[in-house]
Amino acid sequence: MDRTNVAFYLPNKGFKDIDCRNINQGNPGIGGSEYALLTVAKKLSESAETLRVEVVADEVNSLLPSGIKYHEANSLFAVVDYAEKTGIDIIVFRFGAFTGFDSFVRTYSGPVRFVVWCANFVPAWNLKLYANSRAVARLVTVGMEQMDLYRDHAAFNKSDYIYNAIPQTQFDDIRKTHLTPFRERASEVTYVGSIIPGKSFHVLAKAWPEIIKAVPDATLNVIGSGQLYDRNQRLGKFGIAEEGYENSFIDYITENGKILPSVKFWGVLGKEKEKVLSVTKVGVPNPTGNTETFGFTAVELQMSGAVIATQKCPGYLDTVVTPPSVLYETPGRLAESVVRLLNDKTTVTEGVLEHIERKFSLDHIYKDWERLLGHAIPRGVPLRGREIKANPDYRHKRLKESLRKIKGAVPFGYRTIPSVATAKGSVRHWLERFILKRQGINTTRK
Repeated sequence: MDRTNVAFYLPNKGFKDIDCRNINQGNPGIGGSEYALLTVAKKLSESAETLRVEVVADEVNSLLPSGIKYHEANSLFAVVDYAEKTGIDIIVFRFGAFTGFDSFVRTYSGPVRFVVWCANFVPAWNLKLYANSRAVARLVTVGMEQMDLYRDHAAFNKSDYIYNAIPQTQFDDIRKTHLTPFRERASEVTYVGSIIPGKSFHVLAKAWPEIIKAVPDATLNVIGSGQLYDRNQRLGKFGIAEEGYENSFIDYITENGKILPSVKFWGVLGKEKEKVLSVTKVGVPNPTGNTETFGFTAVELQMSGAVIATQKCPGYLDTVVTPPSVLYETPGRLAESVVRLLNDKTTVTEGVLEHIERKFSLDHIYKDWERLLGHAIPRGVPLRGREIKANPDYRHKRLKESLRKIKGAVPFGYRTIPSVATAKGSVRHWLERFILKRQGINTTRK
């Protein structure tokens, strides 16, 4: 059987000293995107029958998982040169990982094809470029809702979604652990993530005085650091985040120059964070949902028996189970939502772990990657159907689907009819809202 040769590019300069050998046991303290890439690459290299998989990394060392072939290359040109010389058919890389890729792909005419793994949101300019590029074989989003955001854009036609994956060993380990039932847990609130503006820890810090006033025995655990993505980042006085960002929220969680007794900073934790998660009652991942296309931390918290309070966004619509968790509409509802969940004595979380396992287990997800890389791309067909599967009124999804069908039916439709997905703030955006209001659909952004 002919196999498709695939290389996953891992930009590991920022965490080359982190021990990733036991990646299937959980995230050792690296970025979620890099963690997802390593787990998928390892599983495919071990189990995929139609693929030959290797990892090209900035730096190859003994701290990377075994069982994968590695090659060291730390630039786009070095990676492509290696791929062409060794017969690699497809390079999979996280959007934004390659400096200069946009300029390069406009003129590249070589044999290698690129799969852009969209762990982050992709701007309109890039969507247009990748839609028109022969070298870009697929855009792979990490969630259905993320892909549906640009349902009426030409890039949608070469897009697929594959959820991030959780290794089966993590589900097995949790089942062996005695977890305190939700209603018996103390008032423990936990934030997990990088402490940078894009992850909105400042919103939780600002809400904490209101939460602690309503629930005096509440405790806030903060797992993460301003150095999660860059170990060389210079931090502020308290060692929490970059100095300017730290100063923007520190007054809410300090008194007389000291961190409040109700707030505990754990720093960056690997597997040991499970001890904190296992006693958490309410998890608050990115409290605004900004930048979230999936949300590993929300999944991990739910697996450990906690419920989530965060803002509705594409990533969390795919990963947060509601009920029992809460997706509020605006950040101003954070404190109210956390207090309500902390005081909840009736909610049960049984069944949530099984739901997450069915949807996100690596044993299922790797097969989607194998179908994509070994079947869909060589044959030029989409991995999934294009019908709307959930939340039809979220971000005007039905309107986008109508436009998609019209564009596909008329000559030059995608060139002449603007995309709602990229029209926010323009005349087209206001026209969209007018049409939806006439149809009786609420146009408030969700």
